[in-house]
Amino acid sequence: MNRVSDKRLPNRQVLFALFLLMTFTTADARLGETPGQTVSAGECVVLLHGLGRTSRSMHKLDSALGAAGFFPVNLDYPSREKSIEELAMQVVQRGLDRCSTLQSKSVHFVTHSMGGILVRYFLGYRKPGNLGRVVMLSPPNRGSEAADLLQSSPFYQWINGPAGLQLVTGSDGL
Repeated sequence: MNRVSDKRLPNRQVLFALFLLMTFTTADARLGETPGQTVSAGECVVLLHGLGRTSRSMHKLDSALGAAGFFPVNLDYPSREKSIEELAMQVVQRGLDRCSTLQSKSVHFVTHSMGGILVRYFLGYRKPGNLGRVVMLSPPNRGSEAADLLQSSPFYQWINGPAGLQLVTGSDGL
């Protein structure tokens, strides 16, 4: 298949995440599109982007999940300003709180890169009773060799902040 036709296909990561969520969960009702609307029997999906990204990087997945009947909560967070520990406790809890206001029957997570590390760290301390599936796209679970290589660079430190320095593979890594 040539490159031009490849661009017309949905992102493979989006399709894979949707496949996993749809395989292991069911949406009992079409979820409302109005923020703040109560969802009585729906599935909430918290989307967390990676280091140096924004919620815009999860927009296609947000749209696809909404079209499939899920209620997506696509969170922005300052990935380069705080440590992973701080971000995990603040951001993941914010996603759970948002899903709680929707009264969703279960909460799922779809994460990219460091977003997966945030969820994994959070779940090591708190596991919500209505936790569904966690889909992690490319998490650096054992650290990143790129972070190992670049961690001493002032530019890397400035661009990626405290969390970026925690993504190394050695004993200094989270």
